[in-house]
Amino acid sequence: MTKIVKFFFNIKIFKYLKINKSRKLTKKRTLFLNKYKILKNFIPILKWLPNYKKKNLYYDFFAGINVGILLVPQGMAYALIAGLPPIYGLYAALTPQIVYAILGTSRQLAVGPVAIDSLIVASGLGIISVSSPEQYILMAISLAFIVGSFQIIMALFKFSFIAIFLSKPIINGFVSALAIIIGFSQLKYLLGISLSKTSLIQNILIDIYNNINQINLPTLSLGLSSILIILLVKKYRPKFPIYFTILILGTFFSYVFNLSEKGIAVVENIPKGLPEFNLPLLNYDVFIDLFKIAITLAILGYIHAISIAKKLEEKHNYYKIDPNQELLALGMSNIIGSFFQSYPVSGGLSRSAVNDESGAKSGISAIISASIVAVIIIFFTSYLYHLPKTILSSIIIVAVINLIDYKFPKKLFLNFKDEFFLLIITFFTTIFFGIIEGIILGLFISLVIIPLRLNKPGLSINYKIKYLLNSKSIVSMSEKKIKKSNVLILELKGQLFFGNLNYLKSFINKQNINNSFFKTLILDIEKLYHIDNSGIESLYQIINTLNNKKIRIIISGFNKSKKGFKFEKNLIRSIKKKNIFVSIDKVLDQLNV
Repeated sequence: MTKIVKFFFNIKIFKYLKINKSRKLTKKRTLFLNKYKILKNFIPILKWLPNYKKKNLYYDFFAGINVGILLVPQGMAYALIAGLPPIYGLYAALTPQIVYAILGTSRQLAVGPVAIDSLIVASGLGIISVSSPEQYILMAISLAFIVGSFQIIMALFKFSFIAIFLSKPIINGFVSALAIIIGFSQLKYLLGISLSKTSLIQNILIDIYNNINQINLPTLSLGLSSILIILLVKKYRPKFPIYFTILILGTFFSYVFNLSEKGIAVVENIPKGLPEFNLPLLNYDVFIDLFKIAITLAILGYIHAISIAKKLEEKHNYYKIDPNQELLALGMSNIIGSFFQSYPVSGGLSRSAVNDESGAKSGISAIISASIVAVIIIFFTSYLYHLPKTILSSIIIVAVINLIDYKFPKKLFLNFKDEFFLLIITFFTTIFFGIIEGIILGLFISLVIIPLRLNKPGLSINYKIKYLLNSKSIVSMSEKKIKKSNVLILELKGQLFFGNLNYLKSFINKQNINNSFFKTLILDIEKLYHIDNSGIESLYQIINTLNNKKIRIIISGFNKSKKGFKFEKNLIRSIKKKNIFVSIDKVLDQLNV
């Protein structure tokens, strides 16, 4: 592996980049560098690979192994959710990873098959008239191409901003509903019975009731035992690769005891070898059939991936996420992946978490992970013939349990009643009326909320930089005098919510606040009459960032009765009670101004 990295460092293109500034550049070299500079804006790997530190290879290597081992059982399981043979989950874990490593801006995001997208694929294709299993597979692969095309179009027209229109309560309600639907969809494998293809909870329950006499007890026993073992290991040994281990053990015991003869369904034949290059099935009828579901997957897949990428970015300070480039990277991952028999992919939460916790430093870990999957596909698929499907279903059920957030709705109910009802509406719409209907309603509600809030008096966030004088009054002064004062006051007016957070963050970043000029930052929120959960979290992040820069944070105009601030113990703890005041006069008294 070290030799491979040395090769990359010594190839001709990177020799061009080792510029001796004391030497005059030739015209040819200058032209090359100009073209290369433009190319780097579209291919982020060209930015970081020439400066790749060899010591990071150790972390990327082991992170890639860990994610690759996790991807094998997950990929196979998620393929079952999508209604596809298990091998297509491994195909989806192969090419898209490599493409994203080249084009993506996140260094830890793990792209591949995910449970949510898989269920949407199954529910969307389930209502389309498909003549054979082969046609179903072709439709799923074609869907990846169309999804990727929509994401590329969104990137070209700078539609990355669409993520702000889905607030956290709506996403939470939607994802929690999907987790429950995914769990119920796996009951047919857990119980060993046949169920009709549907994503509606009420229909699944009716089917189970009608087929309750056909439940296979050995299948159910094996599935429940697997769930119990996984839960116990994850609780007491969270870093142990239990998914991969239980896949191997399940296959071994199934072979030794010939469990298929006891009525336990196994995956049977899994094709060996890398996926062949094939063009997706593309014509007008296919496009019309897949249009609605493709739009849903394009938007949701992007929101899912960017939300994970942003969370990971907050933990690291050596790179920045480009939302529009992420759209482009996901789009190309889906398009190129479709040529190699992949169905729609996105960023995976659990795999990205494992990748980050394992110390991944760059996209090299994704390439390693894809290599692990490739080795499995080439040499070991035949050994998985006896793998019980109920074990794959148990892996899925445990994985989706973690997607259900119980604490967040409770927090909204106590502090943000309006947002709580948005969550509930989205949740039950998705559960009882359909996945696509749920996300469309969520988007509609978000679009309605924004103009309603914008119509309220004094809505815009209005920041004023002020200078403290030797009196209990505040007047505007020059930038020079502000710097001399060592105090910066930011006045927030109107309301702070998910629709205007980007403006707040952008403004804070532009100020380049550091302790060279400012020792104290006063956030005057007296005229801030509403702040939602997303606003609270962003404010919390900003405060922590400035605290790390050794800047004292003071909150002026704080009032527990002010909507949004009640019970925000973490926010109060991060600022400390001594830095919280009910009015600007109290602040001035404390500072002896």
